[in-house]
Amino acid sequence: MYPDGFKGSYHEVLQRLAAKRIICTHCAHQQISDQPIPYQLWFLTSYRGKALWANNRAHLELLIAYLAGERMQFNPDTQAMLETLPQWMILRHNRQKVIHSLRKMHNAR
Repeated sequence: MYPDGFKGSYHEVLQRLAAKRIICTHCAHQQISDQPIPYQLWFLTSYRGKALWANNRAHLELLIAYLAGERMQFNPDTQAMLETLPQWMILRHNRQKVIHSLRKMHNAR
């Protein structure tokens, strides 16, 4: 998966994603292409009109743990990603509702 372009504003950047190879984790079927294949996030929902997403289940679980305040050891790349979460996501009055939305996504898949 790699970036295939950007749109949106400085504060709410929407990054389009593409892949050249997609593999199903259940049956191992592969879709391979020389041209970029548009990639749609499976863990995607909306919270008050803003996109709330995760790349995969591990990313989703990481977001839930971080926002819930669980004490975990993060590698430097993960820590940098968590420190740049949007302000609306980490505000105290939104946090529990965001966690609820993330858990709902986690349980639906």
